[in-house]
Amino acid sequence: MRSPGLFAHPMRPHRGRRRQLGTTLVELIIAVALFAIISGAAFTMMNSQQNAASSLTGVVGLNMALRSTAAMLQMDLANAGSGYYQNVSVSTGPVGVTVLNHFVATGQSCYTSSTSTYGPNCFDELSVIAVDSTYPIVNATDTTGGTDPNNNCSNTDSGTAYGQLGYTINPSTGAQTALASLAATASSYKIGDQLLLVSLTGVLNQPQQYTSVVLTAVPTVNSTGKAVIFTFQPTTNGSNTLANDPLNISACSGASPCPPATVAAAGNPSQLTNSYCGNDYILKLAPITYQVCAGPGSPTTPYTCDQSSTSPDITNPKLIRYANGAGSVVMEQVIGFKVGGSVWNDPYSASIGDITNYNYDSSTYSLTYGTSGANAYDFTRLRSVRVSLIGRTTPAFTGNTNVVNNYVFRNGFDHGPYQVQGTALVVNPRNMNPEVLQ
Repeated sequence: MRSPGLFAHPMRPHRGRRRQLGTTLVELIIAVALFAIISGAAFTMMNSQQNAASSLTGVVGLNMALRSTAAMLQMDLANAGSGYYQNVSVSTGPVGVTVLNHFVATGQSCYTSSTSTYGPNCFDELSVIAVDSTYPIVNATDTTGGTDPNNNCSNTDSGTAYGQLGYTINPSTGAQTALASLAATASSYKIGDQLLLVSLTGVLNQPQQYTSVVLTAVPTVNSTGKAVIFTFQPTTNGSNTLANDPLNISACSGASPCPPATVAAAGNPSQLTNSYCGNDYILKLAPITYQVCAGPGSPTTPYTCDQSSTSPDITNPKLIRYANGAGSVVMEQVIGFKVGGSVWNDPYSASIGDITNYNYDSSTYSLTYGTSGANAYDFTRLRSVRVSLIGRTTPAFTGNTNVVNNYVFRNGFDHGPYQVQGTALVVNPRNMNPEVLQ
């Protein structure tokens, strides 16, 4: 019997050996398709996680900014009205907070949806007023330097006021220490200092009268050596323009006349006056102002915002805190800053059964709100302040063109491509005690 191996065909493989074949085209296509599907799912998941992480980081940062800003506002407002009347007991509360409200005309909006930008009218301005205790207190007089409260008077409509020898007060004992000379008193002040002049006589059933001025020259001693001369822009019956009174203490938010004519027409005495006599106060203020820079139309005083058409504040509105002659950014991406006030014992609120009524129009700060001749812009009546603050995460803009890209998320507030958070705080400044009215 022949062995089959001896006669096998030399090029024919053994039937028991497995064929060595390559990958077919179909198998390669299937493998590539599976790899693409798996890779796509992985990259989609990774991108989703990155977006979620970025969004979470933005929201956390926004919440931290809101909390820190609210805490700073609360601390500043709590100290409003500090440093007043250290040596005399008076019945009225001081000017501790002033508000400059901005309004949007009926049928219009301060928000532009196509660019997700907010204009300056979306934001109010808030100033916290306190007396600078490092400066000497000066009592008003005339050119003679006398102390007679009936005959020794200055008139601020002239653009000048006269002061006596300044003095400091020991905060522990209340003891007064006079400065060495009138020259020393004059040299204690500088150009740009804002002063509050307060009349101690006041008007029956009304707070003490006052006005505020900004020094335009370094004070000097008059030629007779009897008094210190304070120079400033002239007032008009105690009222000012916002350029001369950026804190809005006596400017009535730029209204003219100030106070409104309806006040005089109704026979109501104005809280503003231009007459300051012997022993009336001249006080140096230490204000803190909050304002939002949002491009053209933003405030120019006391902090000068970038007014250019290419201002970065247009797409990134910034809340500025201005104090001690310098401004600092407190919070970025602010899209709402509104300030409302409530006056003490407001009968209007009581009549509608709402004792927490906050008016977002400072012309209503009066005990006779809603009646003809109400005392508008009377900040001595202000007892409680409510601040509403809204912020957003950085918008998903494309480059610097202010055009919103195809970002999937849209918030429910303004439908913009960013997260939105808000907070509100109510502060009753501890130094602004209500006066006793007859």
